[in-house]
Amino acid sequence: MNNETRETKIIETPKGKLKVELKKWLTGGEKRNITNGLLANTTFNSANLKEFDLKGDMLSKIQDASIENVVISIDGKTEDILKMVLDLRSEDYEFILNECTIVTGGTADEEIKKK
Repeated sequence: MNNETRETKIIETPKGKLKVELKKWLTGGEKRNITNGLLANTTFNSANLKEFDLKGDMLSKIQDASIENVVISIDGKTEDILKMVLDLRSEDYEFILNECTIVTGGTADEEIKKK
């Protein structure tokens, strides 16, 4: 599937007034990429999987995967999206991250809250 057939939406960041194009929904593969960020940063210690350890950078990795899988462009630029988002003012970063969380169905935040 390519982005030309994908439903997208344009948001504007509150401080920098940047136009950010986001996917409106995820494919199964994109959702899996984000979920893998959680699983790759978790160590299970028992056979019944009730005991586990979470790595400290887990949230950052899941947020990065969410941004990479949801954001299509920033002011028309499509290269180095993650770096561009991380270099924004914190208010704009948080705004974009929140929009990504809406698209992902809260994957990152909800999975972490369950732990």
